[in-house]
Amino acid sequence: MELLHLNIEPPIWRRLLIPSGITFHKFHKLIQAAFDWQDYHLYLFDFNDFFVVNSDPDTPFHNIEKNPKKVKIDPVFKEYKQFLYEYDFGDSWMHEIVVEEVGISG
Repeated sequence: MELLHLNIEPPIWRRLLIPSGITFHKFHKLIQAAFDWQDYHLYLFDFNDFFVVNSDPDTPFHNIEKNPKKVKIDPVFKEYKQFLYEYDFGDSWMHEIVVEEVGISG
């Protein structure tokens, strides 16, 4: 998996090996560790058809929003090979995520 921080020169990117079976919340935590961030802000994954979003706990989810603590990455990564990750809704740090391979066994 490749993460590219958009609109930054020079480009900032990371390549990660992500374990299967994790939730999007855990995936977010791995991204935070890869960029050495402190997880202070809200985030979302944008798949065009729907969002996996860590929203305000007092705000209910809309029908196109999914809870990152409940949605597993595996079925989504099989269908979507490229999507956006937004971190910090105030500064709107946008990242393009490219799923390079799924289900590689050793």
